[in-house]
Amino acid sequence: MLHIMTCEDDVEDARQLARALGSCHILHDVDYQVESFRTARQLLLNYEAAHCDILFLDILIGDGDGISVARKIRDLNADVPIVFVTSSRDYAIDSYDVNAVHYLMKPVTPQAVDEALKRCQRVIHDKHRTIKVMSGRMTERVLARDVMYAETFGHRVTLHLRGRDLDTTTPLAKIAEEGGDPFLRCHRSFVVNMDYVTAVHGKSFMMADGSEVPIRTNGSAQVIAAYHAYLFDSVRKL
Repeated sequence: MLHIMTCEDDVEDARQLARALGSCHILHDVDYQVESFRTARQLLLNYEAAHCDILFLDILIGDGDGISVARKIRDLNADVPIVFVTSSRDYAIDSYDVNAVHYLMKPVTPQAVDEALKRCQRVIHDKHRTIKVMSGRMTERVLARDVMYAETFGHRVTLHLRGRDLDTTTPLAKIAEEGGDPFLRCHRSFVVNMDYVTAVHGKSFMMADGSEVPIRTNGSAQVIAAYHAYLFDSVRKL
């Protein structure tokens, strides 16, 4: 069962969103339910007890701005795909700050909602993407989204995960390949998950945990360009 939540304070806009969801091709063969709220307060009061797979959120909700509401949702659930619905693109950069998947302009159409749902599906799929690594004599699967960066020393690779480190003999190139789009081979000895990069400082990436990951000297411009392209593409998709 796919559980979709919507929060929209305007009655007609809420009806249009409901009609668009009901007409979406991507939901025709899916068992789903939609739970709708008219205020941010109602959404937040019910969110903790609810299982939410996708959230459509009015960015100019009457009793609070959608960006602030999204930040509170992120405190409760860091991964739920959020789709902002609005009549203005003025908040596009702010919506990237809360890792929104898409940005729907009013009035919404089934085609636009279909595209938003496809992107949400990709996010949900990536959330469960795993990397198979050898640790000692055991095979372990780690969530790609938990890997901040990986570094190699000789034949040993250390995965720096959220909360722990893991040593493996799985080659760095294979980790980069299985990690998907966010993974960038920035140095012969390092791969970064670009979702954890907070800044570029000289010839290094600054990571969310405070670590500094080197960028190769030969080809550094291409590495930094690839990172900026990833950021730009993430914003452009909103």
